[in-house]
Amino acid sequence: MEVGLEIEVDLSKLQLDWWLPIILIALAFFAVVGRAVTPADGRVLTPDEWQAVQAERLYQEERAQLREYGQELAEFLNAQDPVRVQLQVQRMVNQVSKMTSPALVAQRQAFLDAANAVVAYQQGQTSRDEAVAAVQEFLNAVK
Repeated sequence: MEVGLEIEVDLSKLQLDWWLPIILIALAFFAVVGRAVTPADGRVLTPDEWQAVQAERLYQEERAQLREYGQELAEFLNAQDPVRVQLQVQRMVNQVSKMTSPALVAQRQAFLDAANAVVAYQQGQTSRDEAVAAVQEFLNAVK
């Protein structure tokens, strides 16, 4: 006795013409994201390793931002507009206060010291040499 089961699938009504681009875009998106978060050797990270990678990325991003702020502080030493300098420095101080990398605590404090010295110089409360020294000390700290 033979039992046969026939199944017929009609794919002509699926209209893959608009699904196909969406599927391809989704695949491309996941490929780009996967490549960005996968380590160079291609292995799967443990939760501890993933935290270390995230901490390293945060450290590098914040350090690069501090370096950029250091260059801006150095430029502010030559500016002749104390109000603009004070507003820009306050904006930078607000951004630095949001940074969280524990490895950059000393560098953030050096930034605050340099920022205060630049503002004090612009307001005539300290000498240019003191402000330059504070900025240079900060730049050395974030090398």
